[in-house]
Order: sequence, then structure tokens, then C-alpha cells
Amino acid sequence: MNRWLYIGSVYPSAWEERFGVGSSPTIDVQRSLLAGLSRQGWRPDAILTTPPIRLFPRDRLQRFPSDLEGRVEGYPDTPLESMGITNLEPFKTAGIAGHLKSYLTAWSRRVREAGDTPRLLVYNLGPTHEQGGFLAGVCRSLSLPVIPFVTDLDYHGEGRCSLGHWRFRWQVRLLQASEKLIALNPNVLREFSEDRSSLHVPGVVPDHQFFTRLLSLPPVEKSGEPPVFLYAGSLNEPRGINRLLRAFEALPEGSAVLKVSGRGPEESRVRDLAERHRYVEYLGYLRTDDERLQVIEDADILVNPHEIELPLARYLFPSKMAEYLASGRMVVSSLLPGMDGFPVDEIELYRKDSDEELTAALQRSLDTGFSVRVDRARKCREWARINFDWDHVAGRILEFIEQPGEPA
Repeated sequence: MNRWLYIGSVYPSAWEERFGVGSSPTIDVQRSLLAGLSRQGWRPDAILTTPPIRLFPRDRLQRFPSDLEGRVEGYPDTPLESMGITNLEPFKTAGIAGHLKSYLTAWSRRVREAGDTPRLLVYNLGPTHEQGGFLAGVCRSLSLPVIPFVTDLDYHGEGRCSLGHWRFRWQVRLLQASEKLIALNPNVLREFSEDRSSLHVPGVVPDHQFFTRLLSLPPVEKSGEPPVFLYAGSLNEPRGINRLLRAFEALPEGSAVLKVSGRGPEESRVRDLAERHRYVEYLGYLRTDDERLQVIEDADILVNPHEIELPLARYLFPSKMAEYLASGRMVVSSLLPGMDGFPVDEIELYRKDSDEELTAALQRSLDTGFSVRVDRARKCREWARINFDWDHVAGRILEFIEQPGEPA
């Protein structure tokens, strides 16, 4: 019989007040993944994690608590084991690695003595990305089968002299040591699965409750005059906000309105254009789900202008697209590597990091008849409803990890 451990960085929502932190997409995805697996009947022996304590000196110097006194949703009887010793680097990373090795050694020995097979399901590369290389070494030394579920990797290009390059090589040792491999971005599978059995998951949604509300938004009943484009996300160069501002300015004045929400280093550029351009509006940072839903409901077309050629995009999963596809609005997007499996025929795509290409895609979306726009949005929503459903995703993952078979 297979016996499992889950290794990641998840913590219960009750810890948010205890440690003075909020949630994050990474934590939300793990909570949703584990809840989905629980509904499918999966029960690990323990969940290994780290408490959400920030590094010293951002937080006071402290030791990690030995008794976490918490349980993850769906696992009231599953121990939550804390890895690590202190929040001072490099002792934090080394402490997590040492604790993992000690725990895995003792656990795998007990499981084998009971006549069972020990296996690990690892979210990304463990409690932190730096644990990938350590985990690979431990799993090899213990002959311990490991299956990573990879949502993203910190890729920094081909420059062999850069610290980022060697950090990346250290991280992916875990992928190279894996028994099987699950990934959101098919580039990860193409480059690292080799002869391993692999599973491509087209996507996940961090906040399932918000996703469900998006699926319930009424469709656009009639196009605004002029139609409204919406960008909702981080205001930084990789996300493409500057390119979007330039591309929108190149459209015929008055043909559309651009609304932007979010915050980030390029916020001043957005504010400046909003002050100069009567058809650009900066909505600021939206703090509540109700605010976010309202601006999406008021939009005609959602825009995801993420840069394509940046090294960081190579193993990216465009999580914003999950929300966009569920919204019932037409979507304009760059074609990113992580969009394999998406309903790309129903999305207005551009394929180069070019202001002119983005302007042309925006114009094509405006030229598309209203009924066609609505139909394409409906097809995207129905695809998202099925493929981003956590019971569907968890069911595929559980079947894959428990059963031998050909690559998926």
C-alpha cells in the first residue's frame, strides 16, 4: 500500500491572525488542492510545512514553534509538522533541510517496516524553492519516490555566470530526481520529464470562492459606448502594463475606454496617462472581492498583456487568465507558454512583444461583432468551469499519482 506525505508551505486560515499574516495565491492553491484531494479520499500520514514567519530583520529574531496546534481544512486528523528552526538566514534554509532529512529518514523507515511504500507529493519544490536540491539528495539517498506538482519555477535565463542560473539548476534537481512529474506549464514537462510519466494540468484557481462568483456574473448584455477594456493586476513591466498603455494610445481616440486597477512600480505611469487621456481611468488598488467583481462586470473586454519573451515567462502559469476566462467577458492576451490547453481559438491573441501587435489585437476585439464576442466569452467560461474545477483537478492528480501508466 502507498503511504504519503505532503510537503509544501500551506497553513490553516486560523494562523493568519496568530502570525499576523494574510493569505496569498500560493497558500490558497495549496489549501484548494488539499481540500480537493481530501474530498477524493486521499489521506497523507502528515503535512510538512513551515510557519508563516518573515525573515529577520523584517520580523523579530525568533525560533520556529515546535507545536503548531493547527490542522489544514479537510484533514482534522492529519498532523501538521513544522520544519525549520529559526527565521535567520542562512540558518532558516539549512534548518528546514536538516529537519526534512531527519523526518523523512525516520518516517520512510517506519513505513517500510510496516510493509508499505513511502511516497511524497511535493508542492513546487518544497517549503521554499531552495529546498529543491536538498529534497532531491534526500530522496535519492533514501530511494524515496517523489512527485512534484510544479506551478512555477524561478528561471533567470541562460547566463552561466549569474547567481540566478545556478540557483535555478539547484532547484530543478528535484524534478530530475522525481518518479513522476505534474506541471501547469507544459515547458516544464517537455524539458524535465524525460522518460518519466507526466501529467499536464491546464490550470488552477487560487481563490475558488472568487472563481465561483466570477462564473455567476451575468454576461455582457450590450456593448458599452465606447467599449471598456479592463486591466486588473500588478503594475509592473513584466506584466505588460507599459506596453498596454502605449498600445491603447495608438487606437483611434474615443474608440474605447481603458480602466486599470492594481498597484506596483509603474503606478505613476498609469496615473500620468489617466490625467492626460480622457479615455483612461485609474481605479486604484481594489481591496475587496465585491470591488473586483464590480469592475469586471462593468467591462466589455479583459486584457492580459504579459510579456512573452522574458526568461521568467518560460515556466510561468498565467493565473490571471483563470479569472478572465471565468468572467464571461472577451479576453485579449499575449500567447504565453503556460497557455497550452487553453481555448486559444476563443481568445484574441497576439504572439510578439510588440506595441503594434497588441494594438492590432485590441482593434480586432473592437471590430468583432457583439454577438460573436459574447459567444467566444461563453465558450471560454464553460471551458474554465470544467477545467479549473478543483474536484476535477484533484481527481486527475489522485488518479495519476496512485496508478502506474503511460505519460498523460
